[in-house]
Amino acid sequence: MREAVVWRGPGTHYVADIAGGVLSRYTVSCGTGGQIQGVGDQESADSTAGAAAGGLDRVTGAPGGAVLLSYCTGPANVSPAAVEQAALDQFNVVRQIWIDTGGTFMKQVDFPFVNTGLFWTPPAGPLGGPNAFNVTSDANFRGMLGTALANNNPGGFEELRLLGNFIAAMINAYAGQTDGLRVVIVVVFPDGSSATYVYQYGDFSAAYQSGSARTPVGQLIPDPEVANSPAGAGNWSELGPYGGQEDLDRFLEYMRLRGVRIVRGHDSRIRSISCGWDGRNLVCTTI
Repeated sequence: MREAVVWRGPGTHYVADIAGGVLSRYTVSCGTGGQIQGVGDQESADSTAGAAAGGLDRVTGAPGGAVLLSYCTGPANVSPAAVEQAALDQFNVVRQIWIDTGGTFMKQVDFPFVNTGLFWTPPAGPLGGPNAFNVTSDANFRGMLGTALANNNPGGFEELRLLGNFIAAMINAYAGQTDGLRVVIVVVFPDGSSATYVYQYGDFSAAYQSGSARTPVGQLIPDPEVANSPAGAGNWSELGPYGGQEDLDRFLEYMRLRGVRIVRGHDSRIRSISCGWDGRNLVCTTI
């Protein structure tokens, strides 16, 4: 840890060992060789990241967003410094998140749609809803759901609610993580269909993950941009308690709205759907 702070130059710096549960603070001073000063970017001065979280030492700011960095021209003197309680409290929160997420700072949760607080009435039509079909086919609903998820902060990290946007800076400062804490949210709709969003603390909205929408029995709902393309080819079948005629009819209507040609078999009951690329368009045939 002593060696890690020397390259940061003169000043007082924190060094975190998250796995070991140790937060240390050291003061670096130059010996008889003196020091030189230069201008660097904000990213290189990683000790400044912690300052955004409050209570940490900051490198002197320079105009234009740059920072003034000092370096010892000879051997540096390193001595321990007292760890402030505010910094230790923040470190303990970050370490608990590290433990909860297996060191990834990413956690996946299943989140019932009814808990989003989003009151939305789907337009009349065969797709029904709210469901995963609405996520892929309705840009407004997809965006509203992402915003609702961000505002509800799902994921079980209640201790982070009061920290707000500081959480990303805290993780950056103590863990060297560049994208903060991410929560992978699998939104489960009342009919059993699902769609996945990713929320990063500090973002205004959670982001829908392309290719994640699934029917109630876990079959793919192709995104509109690939539905009528070779990437939309595949076989869908009658499966599980939520499958069957109604689910497959809804899937067919969704594909028809994407411009896919539908060829219906002689049997009125649909047991499976086979979609293939004919060189120009996707064709879905019922069996």
